[in-house]
Amino acid sequence: MSGSTPPWKRPASSEEQARTGSAPEQEGTAPLPRLLTLAEAAKVLRIGRTSAYERVRSGELPALRIGRAIRIPEPALRDWIDRKVTFHSGPPESWPVGSRGWDW
Repeated sequence: MSGSTPPWKRPASSEEQARTGSAPEQEGTAPLPRLLTLAEAAKVLRIGRTSAYERVRSGELPALRIGRAIRIPEPALRDWIDRKVTFHSGPPESWPVGSRGWDW
């Protein structure tokens, strides 16, 4: 069994992609697991674990509990990201300033 590739590193079959609604990943990247730990979701979002916990606690980021463990369903994370994406027209100076006052 040492020569076989673990399931999470194998590319998803076309049937699995159709079932899960996931697109093929870029060359050289492994597909995301179906349920992500909070640390994995934070890494995908490029935020800290504390920020991820705050978003789960506030209900902003969809999550489920399995015992004491918190898991983020991969499709829910992708949907959440899609809902958060905003498109601005014009130069960055015309974009709204963030809630923390960052001036892009």
